[in-house]
Amino acid sequence: DGAGIAIASGSNVTIRASALSGNVATGNGGAIFLSGTLVLDRVTIDGNQASDGGGIYLNNNPSTTLSNVTISGNTATSDGGAIYIKNTLGSLTNSTIANNTAGSGAGGIQLQGSGDANLKNTILANNTGGNASGALTSLGHNIDSANTAALSGSGDQINTNPLLGTLQYNGGPTKTHALLAGSPAINAGTAVGAPAVDQRGGVRDATPDIGAYEFGAVVN
Repeated sequence: DGAGIAIASGSNVTIRASALSGNVATGNGGAIFLSGTLVLDRVTIDGNQASDGGGIYLNNNPSTTLSNVTISGNTATSDGGAIYIKNTLGSLTNSTIANNTAGSGAGGIQLQGSGDANLKNTILANNTGGNASGALTSLGHNIDSANTAALSGSGDQINTNPLLGTLQYNGGPTKTHALLAGSPAINAGTAVGAPAVDQRGGVRDATPDIGAYEFGAVVN
């Protein structure tokens, strides 16, 4: 049905230090359509298109873990420009979900059925159609540029512009959104459960930043 042009699978999938870009699905899941366990680490998903889930479509997955992931510039003609979560629990840590678009549902994260997402140290910003379709579960220290995810955890910032740079190579193997000077995401995260390095491989501070990019980190 044209789902998951890059990856369509019912098996478990792990992707590290990679990019999935520019895929166009006639069905759901522009880059990934998955019913198995999904682990993404230091991955960028950008410029993909689909009906539902412009970037990722999660269909009854056992579990999904995203860490140091950037999902940007994806488009769903219907719902879930970045991620469509159906009857599964997604976990997003130090990730950046920005500038995605949906035609009718949330441009960021679309929840369906019993779908939910646990967010920690994560940025939801400037997604056309809303950053989320409903209340997400906050584990604290997230930024929502609007107030569509009903975040109310410790350190959460709503209606807050994270001051992101354009998607580009800022060091490391994949494109990222840099935090601009003065960003409210800088030193606003929690070290509890945060990855030791950012998406580019730069070491995070003792008080890490929110999102996939660590301001001031040295990248070899």
